[in-house]
Amino acid sequence: MELEVGMPLAVSDEHGNEAHFIVAEIGDDVVVCDFNHPMAGETMRCYVKVVKVEEHDASECNLHFHDDDCGHGGCCGNCSC
Repeated sequence: MELEVGMPLAVSDEHGNEAHFIVAEIGDDVVVCDFNHPMAGETMRCYVKVVKVEEHDASECNLHFHDDDCGHGGCCGNCSC
């Protein structure tokens, strides 16, 4: 296969997880690959419609789901976490 700048390619690990990239630069002994998302650096505008607003007190804060990326083990104290 002859590599070209701008060529989209993919690699996968031993578990079958794929990562897609673009060939960014080709040098004599180096190939630079861009693994950024195609929308990286682009402005996105989203229009949403609020369909329901609920009031809750602080005692209900720990009842909602916290994923591992939340950065803490429980409620932040203001129920906005």
